[in-house]
Amino acid sequence: MKVNAIASRSKGFTLLEVMVAFVIVALGVGGAYRVMGGSAGASAAAEESLAEATAVEALIARVGDDLTLSPGTTIVSVGNRRFEVVIARVPLDAGLTDATGLALYDISIVPLGTIAAPRRGRPVRTQRLGLGS
Repeated sequence: MKVNAIASRSKGFTLLEVMVAFVIVALGVGGAYRVMGGSAGASAAAEESLAEATAVEALIARVGDDLTLSPGTTIVSVGNRRFEVVIARVPLDAGLTDATGLALYDISIVPLGTIAAPRRGRPVRTQRLGLGS
């Protein structure tokens, strides 16, 4: 009779064993969910940064074409993003400027974010040679 009692107990799991297994599985799923959520956020931030860099490159290409190469500050929109474009004339040797008629301009483009989420980003600076005014 003792053999039958032991055999009947070993056929299934106790409630405690099932609950412990459930907690272990829940912790594993929760950890995986946290990792996936973190990587999705990092991916979105990388996409935003790439889109901003692409827009800055487009603005640099426009300076001197449809953005006038003259000293001053302008707010420019590219898509839903806004940028501050600051152009300043770099002082050169007077003889060089007079002989060539050219001037060197310092161009700074500062990302201002979007209208919905304004934020000031790191400025991108370049220089452009153009006709002196």
